[in-house]
Amino acid sequence: MKLFRGLVFGLMLLPSLLPADFDDGSEKLVELDPLVVRSLPLARASQDLAQPTELVLGDRYADRRAGTLGATLDGLPGISATHYFPGAGRPIIRGFSNDRIRVLADGIDTFDASVGSLDHAVAAEPLAVERVEIIRGPATLLYGSNAVGGVVNVIDGRVPRRAAGPRVRGVAGAEFTGAARGGAGRVETTGGDGDRWAWQVSGAVRRQGDLSIPGFAATDPELQEQQRRGRLENSAVRSENLSLGISRLHERGFGGLAASWFATRYGLGRETEEEVVGVGPDGTLLIERELDDEVTIDLRQWRLDARAGWGFETGLVEEARLRLGFGDYHHDELEDGEVGTTFTNRAHELRLELVHRPAGRLSGAWGVQQASSAFEATGEEAFLRPSTMRKWAVFAFEELDFDDWIWQFGGRLEHQTIRPERFERDEIEGRETIPGSHRAGGMSAATGLVWRLTEQLRFNVAVNATQRLPNAQELYADGPHIGTFAYEISDHVATESFRREKALSLDLGLHGSTDWITWDVEVFAVRFSDYLQLLRTGELAFENQDGTFTLVQREAIDAAFLAAREAAGEEPEFLGVTRYTASDARYYGGEARATLHLLRGENGILDLTLHGDLVRTEDRSSGEPLARIPPARIGIEMDYQPGAFRFGAALRHAFEQQRVPAFEPPSRAHTVVDLRASWSRSYPQHRLRIGLRLENLFNEEARPATSFVRDLAPLAGRNLILTTELQF
Repeated sequence: MKLFRGLVFGLMLLPSLLPADFDDGSEKLVELDPLVVRSLPLARASQDLAQPTELVLGDRYADRRAGTLGATLDGLPGISATHYFPGAGRPIIRGFSNDRIRVLADGIDTFDASVGSLDHAVAAEPLAVERVEIIRGPATLLYGSNAVGGVVNVIDGRVPRRAAGPRVRGVAGAEFTGAARGGAGRVETTGGDGDRWAWQVSGAVRRQGDLSIPGFAATDPELQEQQRRGRLENSAVRSENLSLGISRLHERGFGGLAASWFATRYGLGRETEEEVVGVGPDGTLLIERELDDEVTIDLRQWRLDARAGWGFETGLVEEARLRLGFGDYHHDELEDGEVGTTFTNRAHELRLELVHRPAGRLSGAWGVQQASSAFEATGEEAFLRPSTMRKWAVFAFEELDFDDWIWQFGGRLEHQTIRPERFERDEIEGRETIPGSHRAGGMSAATGLVWRLTEQLRFNVAVNATQRLPNAQELYADGPHIGTFAYEISDHVATESFRREKALSLDLGLHGSTDWITWDVEVFAVRFSDYLQLLRTGELAFENQDGTFTLVQREAIDAAFLAAREAAGEEPEFLGVTRYTASDARYYGGEARATLHLLRGENGILDLTLHGDLVRTEDRSSGEPLARIPPARIGIEMDYQPGAFRFGAALRHAFEQQRVPAFEPPSRAHTVVDLRASWSRSYPQHRLRIGLRLENLFNEEARPATSFVRDLAPLAGRNLILTTELQF
């Protein structure tokens, strides 16, 4: 800990080592990359795409950066987060999460277990990220059927792509956060011989204590009596990230390798032990709740990445791009320091894109993708059987550019095989047979139009037809999961009925820009067949002495049932049941944003931004809303930049979420106010930036509707964050 503190405060003191001569301008030492979306095979700016796309980089990213990727992006139009304690937070796009959002590391998988469960962290350190690209809406054409909700592509530059010059360049930064009584530090350096070789080395470390919160962590008064007010107990986070990359450069391309290590250990509060102690006169269950073991996740991952690109002077193919990655992932779920469950995932992904030479107005790319994984969960409380997955796909993306409008279209074919194996719970339950392998193919097709109505006005429309293939957890979950404090089970275990989730989506957008205002409006609608969702049910799972579980509907529990369990020597403790089910569903909603350019001139730049988003969902089979959907949100932001200084303020309001299914608690409205200020100066060979943020100014209690544990873990209270960054 002393070494970490020395690193953080040493980085904060770096400005004192700089020369006194400086330039008051605020431009960057190194020019930023053009605002081109790298997630697509064709180099296109976001305004030339039929699918809504957003780039977050530079100072804009630094002003948002938080402890997880989800928390960093939360609050952007259409973007929210799972917020499963401070150490785990995955992005949500338009209400879609988990296996309907692909989180990528420079175009290929992150090779973690975050898709499978809300308590599992994304293997990406926000401090090490250069830029984030977000595709709102289906991106299945290029990235697979499980990108039906969108893509978040994290780019960290671990494999150098261009010459760095003979002089070593880099970034050193540090941050301190008051609500978590900790901080983080980062160093990244790049260099080379000027034209043939380039290398990159980076490292980051994070140390955070238990989070400061307004009031008690739990909403249940019975649990509050066992908690410390103002502190989210067992929510500390510690993480390390290290990468080393090297590339061979050529005037027509490059090839490179990178090895990286990511480790994090984070708390998930304390397990809530519940037991039925009786039945009231009206049949209501009398339940006592007690906080039990501390639950912690200890995660480690090694990965190896290869990147290559080559341009051809003649022939049909103009450029070829290769991405290849291998990941070895391991995490332990600990109960009071003892390992309860261990998850491992050894995976790889290969992606080859061939950009063909333009033929008149037609340009495009073709590609192949292949992936595999070997996943295993072991331990007495393993809820998911081991499985191996194999997937391959071919795809094509084309566009016709007719000056005033661009027509984009393409298709994808993919096939997936998942083979389950026996696990310890089969022996406990006395099962002689296990569910069979799941083999299925899927097709996706998309078409879209970008119409430049005038120089200041643009219209876009996109239609996508997709078939998503289920993952191993949706197919084979069956057991107690300590990370989510629930008994998870899939209907597929008994019925083997899950095949493909089909969706038809429509996106419409209108975008305008003048000297005094820039605005965007997007609306969308998605209709699903055989939609898979994880729902809280009315069932309770009682553990028996032999390790088996008895699942009972709440209304079937009476005094006779409890007496029979007591006579048999069985405990009244239980877990709530969450179940993967299939039904038809629909999503619809939209996002809007308008930025007023109030000041442009010698006195600086002043912008005022208004934004809002809305998602509505429905289970078409039952008529109920879907679970953990973000409420309507509105916000207003001010950004003022007089020279080297920059000041900002933001107010974000989330309305209450009363549209919830049975057994899902509603969420209250909350309003959060943030303030920020930064100062930057450019030196002949350096750029220094110091930032200060005050988040949740009025110490508002916020329990997002998207959080599975919102009744156990609110967001941080008032939080002062100090950051410093030196580019050299």
